[in-house]
Amino acid sequence: MDFEPGGQLIPANEACRRASPRQRVFQAAVLAEHADSTPLDCLIRDIAQHGAQLRLNPGQRAPETTYLVNLMSRMAYPANRIWQRGNRAGVSFKGGGRISADLPSDLAFLEAIFVMGKLRQIESLSAQGVELSAALRTCAVSRATYRRWLETFVF
Repeated sequence: MDFEPGGQLIPANEACRRASPRQRVFQAAVLAEHADSTPLDCLIRDIAQHGAQLRLNPGQRAPETTYLVNLMSRMAYPANRIWQRGNRAGVSFKGGGRISADLPSDLAFLEAIFVMGKLRQIESLSAQGVELSAALRTCAVSRATYRRWLETFVF
């Protein structure tokens, strides 16, 4: 058997089922079902080539079919919820790609999901008393990009 952080046991059959090793991370992400859905902020706890474990806010339920947008790497993955226990959920995915200007038109909404997620990160840090310049550095966003996003996206 393997151990998760905090000493919880992972059953041997579950640890062996993984096709690729998990990378432990603590990265902000967003789940969005489609262009008109309300995105859910979450944290990626660990990620592998074909799936991830997420931490959601209390009371949230991960959609069965969704897109997982990593706010750090700018990657988006079409994902399926495999399990959920409390505020933790496991999703699987096949493929994924970097969010860029050349996304197909049916996936262009992922750019807006990414930007709005970044803006919420910056707003949250500012609300906690972090100066704007420090919040921008923490979120890896330049002041010029931040200004452009504010002009483009109103929330």
